[in-house]
Amino acid sequence: MLINSSNSSLWRLQRMLYPVIIFCGLLLIYYPTNNKDIASSYFPGI
Repeated sequence: MLINSSNSSLWRLQRMLYPVIIFCGLLLIYYPTNNKDIASSYFPGI
């Protein structure tokens, strides 16, 4: 019972954190492509 309840709470925490992780990932992917200065500092080849 203890393991089951901890697993459900951990799953609830993961479900709360997934949108934040995806949002940060999308920011990291799309923001440098919109801002060429930051993109050139991250990727010198661009």
